[in-house]
Amino acid sequence: MRCVEIPGLDKTSVGLLNKPLFGSASVGARVTHDGAGLYKTGHECVSLTTIRCVGIAQHRGFVMRAFHRSCAGLVLVTALVAASCGSDDDSGAPEASVEQEGSAATEPSVASNDSVETDATTAPVAAACGVLEAGIPEDFDVLDPHIGAGETPATWLPLVYETLVGVDKAADITDGLATDWSISDDGLTYTFNLRQGVTFHNGEMLDSSHVKWNLDRIIDPETAASSQSTLAVIDSVETPDPATVVLNLSEPSSPLISALAQQQRVGIMHPDSVGADGAFAEGIGTGPFTFVAYSSGDRLQLDAYQDYWGDNALLEGVEVRIIPDATARLNALSTGDIDFAWAVPAEDAASLAEDGSFQIQENIQNRGNFFSINIDKPPFDNPKLREAMQLAVSRSDIAAAGWNGFAVETMQPYNETSFWYLDKELRTDADLETARSLVQEAGAEGTPVTIVQWDQLGSDAEAQIVASAWNDIGLDATIEKASGADLISQSEGEDWDVIYLWIGLITDPVRAYNFLYQSDATRNGISGGIQSDEMDQLLTEASQSSDPDERKALYSDVMQINLDLFAQFYTVRPFGYVGVGNDVTGFEQGVYYVQYQGGGMSYACVPADD
Repeated sequence: MRCVEIPGLDKTSVGLLNKPLFGSASVGARVTHDGAGLYKTGHECVSLTTIRCVGIAQHRGFVMRAFHRSCAGLVLVTALVAASCGSDDDSGAPEASVEQEGSAATEPSVASNDSVETDATTAPVAAACGVLEAGIPEDFDVLDPHIGAGETPATWLPLVYETLVGVDKAADITDGLATDWSISDDGLTYTFNLRQGVTFHNGEMLDSSHVKWNLDRIIDPETAASSQSTLAVIDSVETPDPATVVLNLSEPSSPLISALAQQQRVGIMHPDSVGADGAFAEGIGTGPFTFVAYSSGDRLQLDAYQDYWGDNALLEGVEVRIIPDATARLNALSTGDIDFAWAVPAEDAASLAEDGSFQIQENIQNRGNFFSINIDKPPFDNPKLREAMQLAVSRSDIAAAGWNGFAVETMQPYNETSFWYLDKELRTDADLETARSLVQEAGAEGTPVTIVQWDQLGSDAEAQIVASAWNDIGLDATIEKASGADLISQSEGEDWDVIYLWIGLITDPVRAYNFLYQSDATRNGISGGIQSDEMDQLLTEASQSSDPDERKALYSDVMQINLDLFAQFYTVRPFGYVGVGNDVTGFEQGVYYVQYQGGGMSYACVPADD
């Protein structure tokens, strides 16, 4: 059997060539990879004469990537079978050639059970992908990409809604629905050029009016959007033509581009997604997947969007199942009942994965667990009591016992490798003696303390360790669980004691600091309700500065004010993991996201059911 070189052909494309195209005849001979960059044809007298680059070819209703998305034609494959085959010395055998328009993209290989009549190094033939079933811990609080509060919509709605600015696997800024942008010298005008050929799931073409509608809705206080305070710096949105969006700012804003890439907060949807009463009605986005059905407390069903502007999803669809119990989620993954598990406890995943039934991938992100004390509610308005409560907590105990060693102690939301990591003294052990004395000085012995914990995420053990520590210093601590939405609602009121939560999905520090500490911020209550003119001024200066070092110094001062107030204190940064079934190929977890430019769920494949 003779090897022929076919430049630019990847393994997925080779598998496609071995399938009937559009219900007609295939190439006429099996094409296989020899593991060394060459390809073999099953018969000497058969040759691929012309393969012109295209975006996609369809096989049995399943969309598969053939070559680079910039190509515009269809895959044209011609098989020439000689009337009489040549001899083994290759005499008379035609050479294969490949004519390309643009460079071929490297695509994830797709596993198949098809048999191949070659040696052991032969790559598997590509097969149609099916519906990937994912298990998640918490239900969607909303399907609206502007007002979601929990982690669930932040993680999964980006499959449906895209943002003006995108992120890559490392969560670095890249193009999105805008291909590029420019900023005026005074930092007050941002001009975005929109990607051409993007359609919403209702078939309507995206233009600047849609972007304006979304941004106007987000910055309107009546919407109560999660990013309202962050994007409030946008004074007006102009649309000089259908392909251009101009943002006029009231003041310079260094984190604006990063804020526009927050997938979970600023997704672009069609205006028809909202009813005449202003309430969300249906989800119409531009992403690689479309809404099919949603059943509260049960599942969300998505189908691949066949007219997607970029590389079409390999999967036929995604079914997101709500499985609150972590053990049940991992068992479902082990038995093959689901293909993917989000937010798996590290210690459980590591032990269960040892049997080889699934793999774990780290979900790397800047993240910090924290407890916030309501500084406006007596007796917690006494700083001595708040200091005592913080001194009683052992971060090392939380990391070791609360997370079984799968966490590191921290007093901030950034990890040590981040530019934004602050050089602050970190106390890891408790000082119970001093804490008891401060409780007595505050006259707070026996004070009931209710810790409100997010019911689906976090660690019960961590909450219990903190409650036990506070009981040891003379308080009466108990734990109350609440949904993410209820927890946020409580933080906006006055009658709560302590909130146990975490913040992640952090790129620019505006999310970790302005989002929580600004007096008029949407989530100010989560920080303990800090109202500080000095902090507000520092936060404003930090968001306006274009000098990263200056911004870091300003945020360090902001954090110091919080530390001196004993309002919000961080404990640990847990390691995050996702579980991926062995039948799943092509998926790589990004920093924060399951969907990002150039990868994620739309590049995953799971074999279709027979």
